[in-house]
Amino acid sequence: MLGGGYRRHSSGLIVTAPATASPQAVLNVAQQLDAVVVSMEDLTRFRTPHPWGTETGRFVKLARVEWNWVFV
Repeated sequence: MLGGGYRRHSSGLIVTAPATASPQAVLNVAQQLDAVVVSMEDLTRFRTPHPWGTETGRFVKLARVEWNWVFV
C-alpha cells in the first residue's frame, strides 16, 4: 500500500511522489514496487542504501533541453 501522499495512477503503471517526498522515500517505494525511477535529480549518491538503482534500466534521468523534455 502506498502512503505518504503517493498516488497510483488509474492505469497502475505510474506512481507519482509528492514534491515534499525525500529521495530516500521515493527510492524505498520504487524498490517495493520493483519500479523504474524517472527523476530530474541525480540519485547516484543513494547507491549505498539502494544498490539496485544502478542496475540497467532502473533509473532514468529526465532533463529539460530548451523547450523539450529528454531522457538521458
